[in-house]
Amino acid sequence: MNEHYFAGSGRLEIGRLCLKGGWAFLLGGVLLGMTYLWIYSQVVQTSHAVETHEDKLAYLRDRSVILQSQLESLQSPRSIARMLKDREIALGDPDPGRIVRVRPVDLPPDLTSSRPAAPRDLVILSIAR
Repeated sequence: MNEHYFAGSGRLEIGRLCLKGGWAFLLGGVLLGMTYLWIYSQVVQTSHAVETHEDKLAYLRDRSVILQSQLESLQSPRSIARMLKDREIALGDPDPGRIVRVRPVDLPPDLTSSRPAAPRDLVILSIAR
């Protein structure tokens, strides 16, 4: 009778162990699935952010090209002459006697370059209106 009792309780213990293992396996599967969904959502969110930044970069590059061409056209001699004429500013060649060149006397040597620095002149012009 004792043998039968031990054999039955052994089966009962194995059954309980399998049931606990099943729940642990199910819980591990649920956690693994939730982890997969979280990682997938992070990948989707990151790819969306990358696409947004790439679109913004392309727009800014296009805008930069447009602004660069506008700047070049504004800096052209013809454009500058037109703006001076519109504002009624008359510029002409200065008289050589009115040009004052100022050269600093004590310039420290340029230590970053092996060749001597070019002389620096400050030219002061007067503009007649």
